[in-house]
This record gives sequence, structure tokens and C-alpha cells, in this order.
Amino acid sequence: MLYLYSVLSSSLLCYIIPRFDDVCNVAHLCCPFARPLPFSPPGRRRPSLRSLLPQHSNDVAHTLARLLLRLSPLSWQQRSVRTAAMASPQPVDAYRESVVKMATASNADFPPVLSDPVTPAVTCLRYHHLGLVCRDVPASVQFYAKLGFEGPAALAAHAKGAGIVRLVGSGGLELHLVQADDCSGTDNLLMDDAQNKAPGHTHASWKVPSVPGVKQFLDSLGIPLSGTRSTLAVFVRDPDRTTLEFERNDGKDEPPAVFTAADIGYTQPLDHVGIRTRAPHDRHLEWAARNLGFTLCVRKYDVDPDPLKNFSPMITRTASGCDINWIPNANTAPKDETKEAALFPGGSLKPGILYAAFSIAESDAAAACERLRANGVDAVLDSHLEGNAWGGFPASAVLVTHGKATCLLRDLNGTVLRLVPSP
Repeated sequence: MLYLYSVLSSSLLCYIIPRFDDVCNVAHLCCPFARPLPFSPPGRRRPSLRSLLPQHSNDVAHTLARLLLRLSPLSWQQRSVRTAAMASPQPVDAYRESVVKMATASNADFPPVLSDPVTPAVTCLRYHHLGLVCRDVPASVQFYAKLGFEGPAALAAHAKGAGIVRLVGSGGLELHLVQADDCSGTDNLLMDDAQNKAPGHTHASWKVPSVPGVKQFLDSLGIPLSGTRSTLAVFVRDPDRTTLEFERNDGKDEPPAVFTAADIGYTQPLDHVGIRTRAPHDRHLEWAARNLGFTLCVRKYDVDPDPLKNFSPMITRTASGCDINWIPNANTAPKDETKEAALFPGGSLKPGILYAAFSIAESDAAAACERLRANGVDAVLDSHLEGNAWGGFPASAVLVTHGKATCLLRDLNGTVLRLVPSP
């Protein structure tokens, strides 16, 4: 009987109560044999009862816990000890506190990346689009349509033989979808190999007004979560298992009356992309400051010598609030580091984020390209990509953007970025 009580109390509290961290594993407080279940298993959906609970559901958790204590087979002395433990202050979520503090700071609070500030070769203003390689372009169009990205005319053109589908989100970000050459397997090359971490774009992240709101929205679409980051962000995977993040790092929750796709990227087209880097890592931050205008050091730390232990990002920012999250855990040995590319070995495209494109302050792509080359950056105009002349990068993967010439460049590990000039 005691064992049955233990199982029931542990399962009830760990599975149904949506905010359980402040209760300090109540099931264990109720019974010495109870083992708390994992709080947030990746991809596991919680029951719809969550939506019936009050907003301050920790109160419900405490009430249920105290009721279970009264009904428990423990002695009154044991119940008193556990009740006192429930009432005692709980440990502060130090990670959440640090992120909220960082998110609510102003640009003036962040030190410069460079000790000797220089005028950047170009100035990135915001994200313009992402180049995504897909196993099944129509399936990806259907998925991203749920998130507010539209482009039915482009899909019709794709069906007639056009190579790239252009979608536009409500926040202004474009997605350029291109068909993969290598469609083997189902894993994401950059995110699903636990031991081999190649440089490249790891994920894309949008700001949302409410994390609980976006969770409910995604659930209504039948899109399962693949993970969470404290209470500040949730993650999902697209049909190619490319990682997408939806975040509100200031810790606030301002849910709209009805959360819709228009609330994704409600303040800017995209908050950041993650770029995995190989040591030494300071050089990447300095490279982006000198060449692209990411001059503010939002977050930096001493990395572990073991790359696989470095999952937290370093963050740099432009004056306009555009971020890059640098993930310092690449551990693959470089072949030709400046022309290395995990997603297009030999020019054969594999699924994932092929490149991230920024809108820049400059209006002349050719002049911007020349300034970058003067800084030693491997940069090329998109009109010069014919014949795979740029280290095997396929020209077929680049859509002409509004009739303008653009500039493509590689970072220090060969990760590709694109610059779209201002009108």
C-alpha cells in the first residue's frame, strides 16, 4: 500500500503540475520511497489539464502536496519535517536570473569586444533571410506556413522547376528553401551527432511576447517541443530536424488575447542564429566586430578545454540589437578551415541552415565586398558563384534578392553568411 501511494503521488505531481520547480520535488517530501520523474522530458507533451489550472499553479501544487502529506502513512513527526521543508525558501534559478539580467540591460551596459575599436568593414542591421536546405521542399513549406511564413506562388513555381522557394514571415524574415542533393537519413548533421560537432549554423531564434503562449500555440498546431531552456524559451524541430527556438529572455509574460503566428518575431525579424566555432574562440568575436559590426560583448566566459562541455553561448551584438550566439563546442578536425562546409561537401547540399543573411547599412554590395577582402575575409559577389568557383559553394542555392547583387562570405571556420545591401 505504501509503495502504491508513493507511485501515485509521484506520478500525479510530476506529470500534471506544470510549474513544479518551486515545490522542491514534492513527491519525495510526501513519501521517502518516491522518486520524482523527469520534469521536462524533450518532446513529451503534457496533458491538456495544464490549461485548466490557474496561472499561479504553484499554489495548486502546494495545496495538493499538503493534502498528500496528511493522507500519507508517515508519522506526524515525519510529516512536520517535510512540511517545514516545503515552506523553506527554495534555491534561486541562477541561470534564469543571469539571463534575465542580461536581457534587461541596455547596450551601454555591455563592454566593447575590441580594446581598440575600429570602424567595421560593414554594419549589419538585422537578419534578412535564412537559406535552408530541405529534403522535401513542399513538406517544409507546409510546416513553415503554420508559423506564418507564406509564399504559395513560389511553391507553384517550384513545382514547375524553379529551384528555390521564397517564404516571408509576418515579422519580415525571409526563408529561402532549396532542395537537398543528399536526402539520406533523417538526422540533422549539425545537431544530432552527440560526439562530432562540426562548425556551422546550429539554430535560429525568434522573440515572442509569451513563452507559455507560444507553447500553447505550437501544441494547437501539433508541433511537439524538442526541449526547453528554463522558463525562458522552447525549442522545436522542422521536418529536417533543424532547430528553432522561441524565447522571451527578460522573464516577462505578456500574452496576447490569442497567440498567433504574427506574434513570432514580433519585435524584429529574427533575434539570433547560433554559430558553432572551433577554438580559440576570442578570434571569432573579434572577427565579427571588425568585419560585421558585432561590437558589443553581451556574454563571454572561460570555456572548458573539452569542447563537448561548452553548450552555453557567447553573445555579441550590433548597435541595432542584432545578435549572434557563438557556440564554442566544435570538435571536428579541420581539413581546409577557411573553405570547410559540413552542409555542402564537394558541392552536394545536405539539409540544415546553409547560411544566414543580414541587411547591411551599406547600399553597394561590391564596395562592401572589397572592404571585407581588404580585411582578409573570403568574400564574393553572388554573381561570381557560377561554376562552383567559390570553394564548391553551389550557385544554385542562392536566390537573387530583389534584383540586387549581394555579398557572400565565410567566417574563420568556413560558415557562410550573406549580406544584403540597403535600398
